[in-house]
Amino acid sequence: MDLNLIHPTVIAMERFLHYCGLFLKRKNQKPLYEALQKVKEGIQQGKKDLEVSFQAT
Repeated sequence: MDLNLIHPTVIAMERFLHYCGLFLKRKNQKPLYEALQKVKEGIQQGKKDLEVSFQAT
């Protein structure tokens, strides 16, 4: 699997989540915003793990 094929999809997903976060902040939905932040942290960790696995091969 090529990392370049995954990258645009991940960028689009991160951008979507970013705008969801802005919406939640405007609507004062703090619990949902905090949950979204945890999801975003998980995505960041997954990207790092994926990069490490590609560098190892």
